[in-house]
Amino acid sequence: MGSTLEPPLGTIYRQTLRESYSRAIALISILGVVVAVVIGGYDLLQLIRPDFTLSSALREKYSTNESYTEFGTFKSELSEEQISHERMANYEKLLRMERRNAQQRLVKTGLALLAIAALNGAFFLTVRWSGEG
Repeated sequence: MGSTLEPPLGTIYRQTLRESYSRAIALISILGVVVAVVIGGYDLLQLIRPDFTLSSALREKYSTNESYTEFGTFKSELSEEQISHERMANYEKLLRMERRNAQQRLVKTGLALLAIAALNGAFFLTVRWSGEG
């Protein structure tokens, strides 16, 4: 019937299952790292150049005094100089908010990368402890 040199069926099944699990972990890890790098890269760009990543509508709103006063209600008694000062102060505040949002998302991206590393580490330790690594 069967050769005595063939491994038992249970061993073959465990190896196949472990290989499938290993491939799934690798695929998830690669996809996770790619997504984290893309999101993290954009967040780094936003941290370094928040004016570049600012939405077009907000950039247009803060570009001139006319466009700034066009959006929303404004007191007509403010001078051009006061409007410019307020517009620039609000623009700087908006850029600070963009930077802060980028910092928060970078932390989330770092945590995602840490979770991927933990997943791979747990798998590696499991293989090592089972004596097949």
